[in-house]
Formats: sequence, C-alpha cells, structure tokens
Amino acid sequence: MNHDENLTVLGKLVMGASGMAINALAVITSMQEQIEWGFRIFSLVIGIAVGLLTIWSLLKKKPK
Repeated sequence: MNHDENLTVLGKLVMGASGMAINALAVITSMQEQIEWGFRIFSLVIGIAVGLLTIWSLLKKKPK
C-alpha cells in the first residue's frame, strides 16, 4: 500500500503548506543580509522624507 493513499486531503494540504513555508524560510534565511540592507535604506529614506516635510511645514508657518 502506497503512503499517499493513506493521507487525507487535509494531510496533503498540511504537507504542501509546510513544504512551501520551509522553502520560503530557506530563501529568507539565505537573503537575510540583503533584506536587512533594504530595510535600512528604506528607513533612511523615510527619515529623510519626514525631516524634509517637517522643515517645509515649519517654513510654511513662519510669519512674514
């Protein structure tokens, strides 16, 4: 008797989902340095944008 014949539909779904999750985790782990670099650059860009908007807002409110 084949092992696949004993698995239910739910069992097959769980095996498929866990296989996909393990593969995704492997990709994330191998690309961890690049992902961290991207997050750092993204946070830097957001910080600069917030700073520029704050300066713009302060200059706009300045009395003439």
